Amino acid sequence: MTREFADARREDLGLLLANQVHTGALLSYRKNAFDLFAKHGLPSRRNESWKYTSLDTLAQNQFVHAATTKHTQDDAMVLPSLDAMRITITNGKVDEAALLKIQNSGLQIFLLTDAIQANPALLEQYLVGMPDPALALHNLNTALMDEGIYIRVPADTSPKIPLLLNFASRQSDSAVASYPRIIVEVEENASLVLIEYHEGANGCENFCNQVNQFSLASNAKLSHYSLQHGSVSDTHLCRTVVKAARSSSLDHYGMQFGGRLLRNEIDVSLNGVGANAHLSGLFLPTDKQHMDNQICVEHAAPETVSTQNYRGVLNEQGHGVFNGKVVVRETAPKTDARQSNRNLLLSNRAEIDTKPELEIYADDVKCSHGVTTGQIDQNQLFYLLSRGIDAQTAQSLLVFAFADAVIAPVVIPEIKEHLEQQLVGELPDTERIRNFV
Repeated sequence: MTREFADARREDLGLLLANQVHTGALLSYRKNAFDLFAKHGLPSRRNESWKYTSLDTLAQNQFVHAATTKHTQDDAMVLPSLDAMRITITNGKVDEAALLKIQNSGLQIFLLTDAIQANPALLEQYLVGMPDPALALHNLNTALMDEGIYIRVPADTSPKIPLLLNFASRQSDSAVASYPRIIVEVEENASLVLIEYHEGANGCENFCNQVNQFSLASNAKLSHYSLQHGSVSDTHLCRTVVKAARSSSLDHYGMQFGGRLLRNEIDVSLNGVGANAHLSGLFLPTDKQHMDNQICVEHAAPETVSTQNYRGVLNEQGHGVFNGKVVVRETAPKTDARQSNRNLLLSNRAEIDTKPELEIYADDVKCSHGVTTGQIDQNQLFYLLSRGIDAQTAQSLLVFAFADAVIAPVVIPEIKEHLEQQLVGELPDTERIRNFV
């Protein structure tokens, strides 16, 4: 079935090239990436990093490439109270008018193909094929990527408001496959708050295969929020690659609330002295939803710091996966790396597969990891019951407190409030819990 999937994608590539979509200097990179994808097909569970996530259902679906479909831009306002620069990407199609408006904000932001035409060196820097079979979807994105967005934050620049990318999954005559590519370069002493908001209409069975590539120069700072509220039938697979130079900083928040199959791969390389990365995530699978987080942080320079704090709340037949890995190279003494994954099972049918990993090749380091999986603490539940709170409300309060430990550190009030309200909406006895919140 994966071979049939690859053959269908080959037809998509041929159609794109025939229509002269993203050809020119991109042509050889596209073909090379597709050949690498076709050599192995979709990743299988025989690959260690895909052991607990199957793509069989994806391989059986018939998708139409977003570039071959017609659709109007979505004008729905997400996070309406947030003052932000906004770009909507509907089924992979970028709202170019919104993009042009933002170019006057101090950011340099272009369609990726326009950026490559102006600077062909971006091809070698960002679009080289990946020989690892586990990264076949990365290659598929390179071969079939949609318009894509290139964002550059000039040195000593800090936009006053966030940049919000609203990825809207919408129904079409057929299930749509889109391949967004987001490249962000934050230069020396610059900073950016980047928000990805993924949302889908009920009934959508679309497939989004996304790749993000972030480059942080010395003393650069990037705050990245990925908020996923997909349709219960949507599939969203995203790989985020981060290269961090000296004294740079990454804060990442990944919040998974909706979607049939969600997988976030985050690959961070701390390449400069004093670079740091702080990654937090919350996933709430239920009703046969599958949510997978694959995190790898490589410490390649001295005095680098990383934290991973991920929590899962799993209900009904929800399935969660967490694989957190820290690699400390010989060149990275005085590393400080901490990792935590805590999971709460609300149903006997819920399932979590978790695997923390440490690879340490240097001396004089501080590294730790911890994993817990269990049900609601009965002592805590009894305490609330003894205070006159009914059982359902008491349970919801404990679940909220458990999950809110990830949301509470969010520094943007509008996002924090939105996430807490979304969390409350996932709990029973909603209105009473809202009063407590």
